[in-house]
Amino acid sequence: MALHLPWFHPRNVSGFSIANRSSIKRLCIIESVFEGEGSATLMSANYPQGFPEDELMTWQFVIPAHLRASVSFLNFNLSNCERKEERVEYYIPGSTTNPEVFRLEDKQPGNMAGNFNLSLQGCDQDAQSPGILRLQFQVLVQHPQNESSK
Repeated sequence: MALHLPWFHPRNVSGFSIANRSSIKRLCIIESVFEGEGSATLMSANYPQGFPEDELMTWQFVIPAHLRASVSFLNFNLSNCERKEERVEYYIPGSTTNPEVFRLEDKQPGNMAGNFNLSLQGCDQDAQSPGILRLQFQVLVQHPQNESSK
């Protein structure tokens, strides 16, 4: 944590404090801004080693309004879950079905208009045989292939 102040502002007290803040609920948030057509290959934290147990990671995608985005998983492994289930969640601003939840084995959404978030949720792993959760995926941004959204 850092506090940055302009050198010309006078301060009467030393130090600073933070109180009544909510806890951090995500391992990290990665923002990807597309200014035109293109693609990006992204990975879960600690890839290719395992994603930390029972963590939540989010990618925020900023997509120009005239373009569409498609997500495809290039490589993934599932861990052995004791409780809960590993999943990905899509948050699309203005959607009435947020979040849209998918398993990693499912076909991922395509031809999405506008900005969206993709979150990876891990599970409580089996202590005897935890396995490894990892994900490598691609986001392709291009002109609409047709006008329907999936």
